[in-house]
Amino acid sequence: MEHYTNEALSGKKVIGLYFSADWCGPCQQFTPELVSFYDRMNQRRGQKDQFEVIMISRCRDVDSHYQYFSKMPWLAMPIEEATGERGQLLGEKYGVQGIPSLVLIDDLGQTITTDGRNKIPADKAGIGFPWRNPVSQLYSTLVPRSLRMMVKLQVDTIKTKFLGKIKKLVGMGR
Repeated sequence: MEHYTNEALSGKKVIGLYFSADWCGPCQQFTPELVSFYDRMNQRRGQKDQFEVIMISRCRDVDSHYQYFSKMPWLAMPIEEATGERGQLLGEKYGVQGIPSLVLIDDLGQTITTDGRNKIPADKAGIGFPWRNPVSQLYSTLVPRSLRMMVKLQVDTIKTKFLGKIKKLVGMGR
């Protein structure tokens, strides 16, 4: 069943991007641990169903992807996109070097941690979940979401303009 991203992630505070594959031994070991952790975090009082995971498959074919994904209670990026350019770009954006890899982002798309794969075994009870940097935690606690969204838009606009100027300068230097 297909979902629109905004609908599927509505109300979620933490989104996990799970890069994994059926042929990967460490993935086979970590997946049940992640399933258990996912269920535990989504049953917490006051935080029910605020954590979503999206599998970004590295499986070699459609059949193995669906067989492997059938053991997971969360969402998956369509296999064609996950193994195509979109999945590749996401892997590059978050510095994914190998699998399994779990990147946690917040509801505004800001990176919380790229090391979820190692955080879960170290904190099985999820006491520190989602393992935000203390300064980042303070910012997201004290600053209302609407204001954080405005700041993010401003920063993104400045970044885009700055990168455009740099590309122009680099292009002129050739």
